[in-house]
Amino acid sequence: MTDQALADERARRETTVITSGAHTVLYDAALREHVDASWFDPAHWHGARGVERETSGRGAVLIVPHGDETWVVRHYRRGGYVQRFIEATDGLEVYTGRKGSPNVNFNLATGEALFVTMSTTTPYIVVGSDDPAVTYALNAPQVGVSKSGTNFYAYNYHQTAGTSKALMDDIGFTSTGNVQRYIEATNGLEVYTGRKGSPNVDFPLVPGEGYFVVMSSTVNYAPSHY
Repeated sequence: MTDQALADERARRETTVITSGAHTVLYDAALREHVDASWFDPAHWHGARGVERETSGRGAVLIVPHGDETWVVRHYRRGGYVQRFIEATDGLEVYTGRKGSPNVNFNLATGEALFVTMSTTTPYIVVGSDDPAVTYALNAPQVGVSKSGTNFYAYNYHQTAGTSKALMDDIGFTSTGNVQRYIEATNGLEVYTGRKGSPNVDFPLVPGEGYFVVMSSTVNYAPSHY
């Protein structure tokens, strides 16, 4: 079929749109049967006893025989990946885990926070224990080590420093330029410097969150614990 013939065929076909509640389905009207919005609801196929088998892969996947065809019913979940901050470049390294992705599965480091991008909300339970003897190198600017003195620090569960100011004091106020927290609602950063005249407010620290700590001199940090 020539490009013109293909374009004419596409123009000849009509598109049908159906709406069911908050859902809209757009499909080719040339299909041999009309599409029903209930087809996208797993409960419909379970109720009709039409499921041949059920498997998983980023959520439930239903295998449904339909006439001389076999259909797959699944919720398409886009994305989901982990990023780590690279101090030497102030950049991010990404791992998706997807087939064909060129990104390498990297090791996680104690005390290093990570960006985790989710496709669905998940209650994640952290398993393990805190080691009060562990220290963390918070690096100031140094060629090949830290471009700007920015460290992405994973806040400990048993730290006594409960606010950004308390964290700066615990690290060493004169060695710490500022503490920043990531704001999910805006993808922005809130900064606390602790300096006189700064409009920024001392914010609380939350276990499980990571914080950018900008250093003016390198400190081997041993967090105060309770």
